[in-house]
Amino acid sequence: MDGLFVPLRNTLAEIIIYDNVPGGAGYSKRITDRFDEVLKKAEEVVSGCKCKTSCYDCLQTYSNQIFHSQLNRHVVANFLRPIIEQIAPDEKLKEFAPNSYRVNLSSVDLAALCRSAMPNTLIYLPRAHSTALEPEGATLDFHRLPELR
Repeated sequence: MDGLFVPLRNTLAEIIIYDNVPGGAGYSKRITDRFDEVLKKAEEVVSGCKCKTSCYDCLQTYSNQIFHSQLNRHVVANFLRPIIEQIAPDEKLKEFAPNSYRVNLSSVDLAALCRSAMPNTLIYLPRAHSTALEPEGATLDFHRLPELR
């Protein structure tokens, strides 16, 4: 099994997956048949790893060792999340607020939003990360949002 990730313009990319066994082993076919699951698992692996940027548990392999210094699991996770949200929306969010939508927190001044929210406004952040409010990689606990007002 092997593959390539080719960045294109406008945040698009090509993902090329192929069997590197002569005649193929059928893995690439199985991956395409279950691509949604593969993307979810990949996001779980890179988001759940405890390393700083990459390690042999998440992104590094022997065959990509010349790129180890360039691999960053946070970049991969941020790339995968919007794709996963489109193919498999968060059921809790849809149940909680059917007409809601997700926004990229890097484009939102979260502290200002919290300060300007009405007292009964609910801001639902199931898994928010904000380097402006917390140390890099730390999860922003939505229970602490009133402290920001």
